[in-house]
Amino acid sequence: MVTYEKIECCLKQATELYNQYIEKSTATFHTDKLTQSEFLDMVRNTDAYYESYCILYDGIFTGYMYYSPFNPRQAYRRTVEITIYLLPEYHKMGIAEKALSFIEDRARKKGVQNMIAKITAENITSIRFFEKNGYELAGILKDVGEKFKRVLSVAIYQKSLVIKKDQTIDDQD
Repeated sequence: MVTYEKIECCLKQATELYNQYIEKSTATFHTDKLTQSEFLDMVRNTDAYYESYCILYDGIFTGYMYYSPFNPRQAYRRTVEITIYLLPEYHKMGIAEKALSFIEDRARKKGVQNMIAKITAENITSIRFFEKNGYELAGILKDVGEKFKRVLSVAIYQKSLVIKKDQTIDDQD
């Protein structure tokens, strides 16, 4: 069973997970490991409009997710950026799909109308995940980052959370 807790409940595990991705992947453009305090500053916004959660599977920490401002200017408030990280051993179990649906529903109830996922363009697994869950390619930022002595591009994926009159929440996902 997949459940969710506030990010503070698993701060140590979530920070360790993120630091693994920093050290071993291009999924994040951080190049230096974060302290727990730095990680918490990144995932927890002081504005209650934004949310962050640990993802638990049968009570065991499996990952975390959060949505944050897409852009801090007020007119962008209707649009947020989604982030999800799972421990590799929990990939392809349906956990990420359930977590994404949960957080999209939470955001929708707060009035969020668009979710943006910024994905390293070479991260085909993440791209396929977001496409499978209704996100569409909105554009590519070419050669904007560098990590492990490689120049990297970022794919921007977008999903509207607006439910049309003749559509149910289940129809959208």
